[in-house]
Amino acid sequence: MIPANNARTITLSGYNDDLDLVVATACDPNTVFAGSATVNATEVVVVTNNTANPVTIYIIIDGYDGATSTYSLSCN
Repeated sequence: MIPANNARTITLSGYNDDLDLVVATACDPNTVFAGSATVNATEVVVVTNNTANPVTIYIIIDGYDGATSTYSLSCN
């Protein structure tokens, strides 16, 4: 959850295959509002809530074309 008028930094790291970091407001691909896709790197997405109400977010780690890997995820 992101509090009203606040932001969160989401970091995906420590992986060795093609993983995508996706942030959505529901478990629905039509609600994606941030994403990052790189191979063997650190992905950082900053999500900002500029509304007067808290927003629930869903963090999705998706392996491109069946890719799998261990990873680390942080949210600050």
